[in-house]
Amino acid sequence: MFSTKSSTCVNSRGRPRRAYPDRATAEDGAHYALVAYGHRMVPYRCDMCGLWHLCPADRHTPGHFCWACSKQAYHSSNAAELRANILRKEKGIQLRVYECPYGEGWHLTKS
Repeated sequence: MFSTKSSTCVNSRGRPRRAYPDRATAEDGAHYALVAYGHRMVPYRCDMCGLWHLCPADRHTPGHFCWACSKQAYHSSNAAELRANILRKEKGIQLRVYECPYGEGWHLTKS
């Protein structure tokens, strides 16, 4: 299993994220995390570095960068609501979900 520490992406503790060169290698990493530690992980391609990282399955909220709004967009209102709930629990931030006016998905806002 090949992985390296990303020089551009950091986790919530400020440490470099483990990066994988392709989906198959990231899936191997997710399988290893499940077998070795009992952690269910989901691979995702990073919009920032283009490499693959792992995310805990219960925190996985697929999204993409919306170029029209310059914000993160989520594929569904449910995914956006899940991310809003995670941020509320972890950081105490109250966010509201709204549909992108350009049809790029769903965004979060403080107001």
